[in-house]
Amino acid sequence: IRDNDPVIFLEHKALYTMEGEVPEESYTVPFGEAAVVREGHDVTIVAIGRMVQKAQEAAADLQKAGIHCEIIDPRTTSPLDTDTILESVDKTGRLIVVDESHPRCSMASDIAGFVAEKAFGSLKAPIRQVTGPHAPVPFSDALEELYIPSAAKIVAAAKAEAAKSLGAATVLDRAEFASAGKPLAKERWAGAVDTVGSHTLANVCASTKYRGTVAACGLAGGMDSPATVAPFI
Repeated sequence: IRDNDPVIFLEHKALYTMEGEVPEESYTVPFGEAAVVREGHDVTIVAIGRMVQKAQEAAADLQKAGIHCEIIDPRTTSPLDTDTILESVDKTGRLIVVDESHPRCSMASDIAGFVAEKAFGSLKAPIRQVTGPHAPVPFSDALEELYIPSAAKIVAAAKAEAAKSLGAATVLDRAEFASAGKPLAKERWAGAVDTVGSHTLANVCASTKYRGTVAACGLAGGMDSPATVAPFI
């Protein structure tokens, strides 16, 4: 903030070790303009601060399961670029807000409430918040790791969102497409199983073009886990 009055600048110490591209010349970040860090059409992830990096890690893993996430970095919270968030939710129909703060009276709850009010008709699944727990911030390093939202927690939330509305057949089609038309690779199949559930996936496979895979694997009665499927792929 360039101002003649006193300015207090706070930064996240966990960002000190991260590297990224920055302009060589002097630059500023415009107020009220969010950055679309990654484009996608299945789930919108609005990530605050350091959580942008966690969201990018999660999105890379989710793409292997056929789920394409759009990541939005608000960059400023007041003013908040609500137009970009609403446009993304209108496209994906699903929203996950990732915030390192508490789940109540936080930016996550504020954004979730705003989208529920302004774009309820666009939602295909409930809004999910991935935040710290409703508890004091721990001092212990071990507890701090459990407290802070992780990429794994974002992945779990996105798969839960996708399972409610994408459907097993769609996830399988996406996974096969991601494999460039080749038979589903082991990690693609396991990702699809994780996303929609083993028994749902088996039932869909039995009545679609994937029935051959089910027959070859001897899975007509349902699958118990990705580990059960993996040896046959």
